[in-house]
Amino acid sequence: MPLREEIVYSSSAYTIRTAQHPDNLEAGRPAVVTFSHAGLNPGNVRPGFAERWLRAKAVDGYFVLNHRTDWFQNDDFFPAIEAIRAHAGSRPLVTYGSSMGGYGALLGSGRLRAERVVAVVPQFSIERAVVPFEKRWRKEAEALGAFRHDVTREIHEHARITVILDPRNDDRHHLALYPLTRNWEVVALPFAGHMPLLVMQDARLLGGFVLPTLLGQPESRPPIRALLQGRRRSALYFRVLGVHAARLGRFPTALEAAVRCVELGVPANGDKIHEVIGKLRPVRERLGKRVLLPTA
Repeated sequence: MPLREEIVYSSSAYTIRTAQHPDNLEAGRPAVVTFSHAGLNPGNVRPGFAERWLRAKAVDGYFVLNHRTDWFQNDDFFPAIEAIRAHAGSRPLVTYGSSMGGYGALLGSGRLRAERVVAVVPQFSIERAVVPFEKRWRKEAEALGAFRHDVTREIHEHARITVILDPRNDDRHHLALYPLTRNWEVVALPFAGHMPLLVMQDARLLGGFVLPTLLGQPESRPPIRALLQGRRRSALYFRVLGVHAARLGRFPTALEAAVRCVELGVPANGDKIHEVIGKLRPVRERLGKRVLLPTA
């Protein structure tokens, strides 16, 4: 049967597109609601977050396209979300997003009555008064000002929530502000930085881990140790590891990580490690102590 595609909602702030397979609908399989991250160009003509991937996996989706990088703080957000719930009827829904989209997946989960949430490196806020430790997205924070929505009040209390993040990255400070309960699962992927999905993709385990999580089949996922071992196929992993080692003054380890980046075909990541070493080694030799720079 042909794929059913339509616009569920359209306004000056958001467009929501859906793609559904009639067989999935008849079988009552869940649909995944995805939320864009800040790196995606705003607009209503691009693919949504994970849209191509979900289509390839024959998983139905609702794709929330924001027309600007607004951290979903527009007043139109909840009417848009409620339009998805109305369109889906009684069908089970799952939310999924990374970074800004991870925040959106949590923010929209209550109104959607989501059964599950997969939030990758979600922020709690970028409002500096709330997250004074945050140094990223400075321009966006200045443009947005105070957040309008209280994400802690909007999270669906009965949803099974999976968070994926690097416990050494600043994203851990955002996670600490959320009211974690027994419904929350935290998947730690050290040295994945702010892009653990890319590291998982390099490890060839993205689909094998994330898709069962979205579909409520955690028993089908590979063990965490497979993710940790698979990281060694990722140049991004070695870049984050190398920069971290350089910041700790462990220059031989950092140099080894730079070599691995070259061997994996991403010499620019090795160049970044050498850049950090070049900044830190003279300072460390002069002062005789560790000097930290912000992670890349």
